[in-house]
Amino acid sequence: MMRVSSLQYFQCNVGKLTDVQAQLVELQQQIASGVSVDRPSDDPTRLFQGIQAQRGIDRAAQYNRNIVFARTQLEQIETGLSRASDNLVDVKERMIQAANGTLSAADKKTIAITVQSLRDDLLQTFNQKDLSGRYLFSGKSEDQQTFAVQSPGPTFPVYQGEVAASAGSAGLTVEVGNGIFVNLGLTAREAVVLSDADALTATPEVNVFSLLDDAINLLNNNASAAQLAPVASQLDAVFDKVQNSRTAVGIRLATLDANEAINSSDQSTYAQMKKDAVDTDVADAISKLVQGQSQAQAFQLSYSNIAKLSLFNFIA
Repeated sequence: MMRVSSLQYFQCNVGKLTDVQAQLVELQQQIASGVSVDRPSDDPTRLFQGIQAQRGIDRAAQYNRNIVFARTQLEQIETGLSRASDNLVDVKERMIQAANGTLSAADKKTIAITVQSLRDDLLQTFNQKDLSGRYLFSGKSEDQQTFAVQSPGPTFPVYQGEVAASAGSAGLTVEVGNGIFVNLGLTAREAVVLSDADALTATPEVNVFSLLDDAINLLNNNASAAQLAPVASQLDAVFDKVQNSRTAVGIRLATLDANEAINSSDQSTYAQMKKDAVDTDVADAISKLVQGQSQAQAFQLSYSNIAKLSLFNFIA
């Protein structure tokens, strides 16, 4: 029979007690931190799952931050286009009024003053800057004033921003979802320029300002309805372009809304995945802690009683 010395017995039980106390301390830390896996030695698979879930949370959060920025930019563009649309509707009404054969030359000059005011407001609208100080309607040429009078050149402001290769290609693009990008730029060229200048034929640019300046000149010179009609028709074409631009911006805003909802849902999904992978089940941990404390107390009491035993207790 193997004999166990008092020293061996003492060392063995101290080691067991130390292990039990270490387990209790670990449970207490998990309850306090809310994390049950925070290093590879705990559980490498669960830790990796937790890291991947956190990356998903961070990625979805970044997409939504991009959406906040994009929405601010596009809403400012939409506000400008809405203002331009209202001004052009007002101009249309004035042109219809001016085509009334009963109006005097003085009446038409009064209308010209109103159209001049609307024209100046349009110029201010399309030359506005965004919150970062960049010209809102110049596309990637964001430091370039959108419309200005060139010398030598026409007397009306001409477009100076980016010449987009195709509609919606201008300006900054941001990712708002996994592989989903939204263009934040819409150039004034897309909205209010009917035709570009042609150096070969010496044809000047035709834009909303050239047309309005023509209309103002005709009104000041008591033009007839027939003389006003061609300008009014071209202004209708500009109005249609503005409305098409507003539709394009509206589609982009709808894309932002849809992806914001998807990203928020993804954040919730990834948060649950992270919770399942690395977070502490507090109720279970507390139960184990209470059970462990009871076992430790019982072990300590048992060891204390046994340690008191000695051969001399039986010799009397």
